[in-house]
Amino acid sequence: LGFTFHHHPMLTYWQDHFYVLCNACPVHEERGLTEILLMKSGNGKDWSSPEIVFPHVMCKGEPTFCNHRMGFYISPSGKLLASTAYFPQSEMPPQSGSEDTGKKYFGVAIREINKDGSFGKIYFIAQNNSLYAENEFPFPYYTESDDPGLIAACESLRKDKLITLHWWEQIRPENFDFPESLTDQIVDGNRKFAKAISYYHRNDGAVVALWKNSKSALSYDEGQSWTDVVNLKTFSGGYAKVWGQKTEDGMYAASWRPLGEGSWGRYPQLWATSKDGIIFDGAMHVNGEVIRRYDGGSKNIGPCNYQRGLYEGGPDIPGKDVWVVYSMSKEDIWISRIPVPLVSSSEKYVMEDFESIKGIGDLKAWNVYHPQCATVEMEQTDEIQNMCMKLSD
Repeated sequence: LGFTFHHHPMLTYWQDHFYVLCNACPVHEERGLTEILLMKSGNGKDWSSPEIVFPHVMCKGEPTFCNHRMGFYISPSGKLLASTAYFPQSEMPPQSGSEDTGKKYFGVAIREINKDGSFGKIYFIAQNNSLYAENEFPFPYYTESDDPGLIAACESLRKDKLITLHWWEQIRPENFDFPESLTDQIVDGNRKFAKAISYYHRNDGAVVALWKNSKSALSYDEGQSWTDVVNLKTFSGGYAKVWGQKTEDGMYAASWRPLGEGSWGRYPQLWATSKDGIIFDGAMHVNGEVIRRYDGGSKNIGPCNYQRGLYEGGPDIPGKDVWVVYSMSKEDIWISRIPVPLVSSSEKYVMEDFESIKGIGDLKAWNVYHPQCATVEMEQTDEIQNMCMKLSD
């Protein structure tokens, strides 16, 4: 589209493909227009051209805007739903963020992604009826669909107490059944303490919630109720996101931005590991670049802009790697594949015979930085009989 602002990337794996969606704006965050883009890949490295999956629409004489904390949901029947949240342009306050006192959302929308790559109709799966009359919403409610399978998938999503916490900012408490243990912690309408959830299950049965602003809480009943929200004083300051997950080796991994950089800088992207999901140590970084190529509003610098991995409960992916998608300075969307176990150093010199290597993905002990316009590939030509590493710029 020629836009220079891309943010809020989300990741899933379905039908042997990775999917990423993100929002796109001409120059500034949620200014001018917002389109939600969708890309797919069979290997996580070579991606399709973006398609607009959630377009802006004109509503009451003004364009709608979109952002989201949740991007995908795979239903028990195997349907893939993409998701974002819509709000009117006039409800976008001047760069004040998305707290309860800010944007007044229409609600959260979904759209089915079909196996052949086509899209279904857009429906609201949750909407703020306390803010708008029924004829003011730009899309119909999901119950108006003539597809019983889609309705069942939406009902399954609405019943999931963990996934629907992504809607915490977009849907007012009076319009959805959020856990009382969290709504009881709202003071003077301020809901900033539970923004952009990431969660994982510990071996002791606890669900650990990690939110923006280094907030956290525990649930022992799959999100039905939560402990008091606390501050994690050794995690990120400011509004940078955090991510946590269990890894295939029985360990845990978490990603955050270091302390002491202020709210504007979001670098480097730190990762650390844990045996119990409680104490994380051995911090290392995955992408050490700090690039910003264009001017624009709300462009926090660095790769810690909404890093998101694969949520629990999805289909099995090839291999045991950790995958994470993120936005570099809210401009370019990056994805990294991190081998498991996560290690920061090698105990011995790497002696790799390229003749046994079929592709870059087979290099297990290398940090490969592969931009779209400066690629790293393995290649064997008629002139050069040996397998070589080819660096292009």
